[in-house]
Amino acid sequence: MPLVKTMLKVVMLTPGTGNFFCGSCLRDHSLAKGLMKNGLDITMVPLYLPHVAEDDLKTSPLFFGGINLYLQKKFPVFNKSPQWFRHLLDHPVLLKFVSRFSGMTSAKDLGEMTLDSLEMKGPQVEFEQLLTWLSESIKPDCVILSNCLLIGFAEKLKDKLNCKVMSTLQGEDSFLDSLEEPYKSDSWTVLKEKCQFIDLFMPVSDTYGEIMQRRLELAPEKVQTVYNGLDITDLPNLNEHKPIPKIGFLANIVPGKGLMTLAHAFIELKKQEKYKVLKLMVLGSVTPFTKDHLETVKTTLKDAGVFDDCQFETNLSREDKFKFLNEATILSVPATYGESFGLYLIEALALGVPVVQPDHGAFKEILSKLEGGLLCKPDDASDLAKACSKLLDDESLRQKLSEKGRRNVLKSFTQESMAERVAGLIKENVC
Repeated sequence: MPLVKTMLKVVMLTPGTGNFFCGSCLRDHSLAKGLMKNGLDITMVPLYLPHVAEDDLKTSPLFFGGINLYLQKKFPVFNKSPQWFRHLLDHPVLLKFVSRFSGMTSAKDLGEMTLDSLEMKGPQVEFEQLLTWLSESIKPDCVILSNCLLIGFAEKLKDKLNCKVMSTLQGEDSFLDSLEEPYKSDSWTVLKEKCQFIDLFMPVSDTYGEIMQRRLELAPEKVQTVYNGLDITDLPNLNEHKPIPKIGFLANIVPGKGLMTLAHAFIELKKQEKYKVLKLMVLGSVTPFTKDHLETVKTTLKDAGVFDDCQFETNLSREDKFKFLNEATILSVPATYGESFGLYLIEALALGVPVVQPDHGAFKEILSKLEGGLLCKPDDASDLAKACSKLLDDESLRQKLSEKGRRNVLKSFTQESMAERVAGLIKENVC
């Protein structure tokens, strides 16, 4: 009698950052831990650069090392380099070092490499190694792509491994739309063509799902929303006594997250006598390539005479992130583009910190479910200041949003709820 498989094997392909935390990586890491608790056999496979997570989780060897890919693209002779040399270039220490300069890739190189990745041109040796390792070591029932920019892998994964392939959808449109032409249009065309090899897409919000369903011409039944969830273990006790009012910011410190908009709103608030003691607390990841943006923001605050009322805490551990976030009175990340979710929303509200966000992207949808914040006009520092002022001045409103937001995070936006949803979709598609 044949043996009955009791534990589904799932592989998660997730690009690493090498040296800083990013929302997508943290979400994938949390999902993997949650799926394990749901009885699935999970293997995380880092691509391009090593994973950076807030706690340890066993992963596989790294594939498609970023240095190898770049050299093979720029200098085809490296396609014939010996195996020992490629392994040397994939050493984690070396990859973590060069990841500090990953943002320095030219726009043309970035466009070419994105299109090549979608079309699966170039690094066939690395892909065959990945397929061999998966078929011999794992034999997965399902492979989950961290985002649909990895869709070039899908056809061969299905063909060689006879497995289901699912893909998260989380913010790919803003990246693709930032590419130079003709890479932007060509990438969208190739992505649309290769959607046939994905069994199910899992956008992180209904709003983003509708956007990508329209742009990729996806059948509705191939799209199932999975809201992000937060690991709520080991969170600090709620800080209910905050004598100094603080506006918090929590995100990668890059122009698109809107820190400059928040800085101008803070400057406007500080002109009022009643906000004499108000502070700005900036939490987030900074790399050598993005530090210039942070310095520009600091210069703006210094020129306005409010820098002494600002606090900057960067590249924090999970413990320190939540310790500082717990001091915030309110939080705002006024992103300049339409976010697909915004993990910082549930991180703040898990600690009862209400939020103020621009009315675009998925923010309206997520806040309608969380009931823990206010909306303001996008890219409008004055309207952001007004919304922040409304929360800072009205303690009863702040308390109401705090309680509702925290309750809804704990009910529907946890690691457990996210993992249960994904585990159910995996079983529906595999079994």
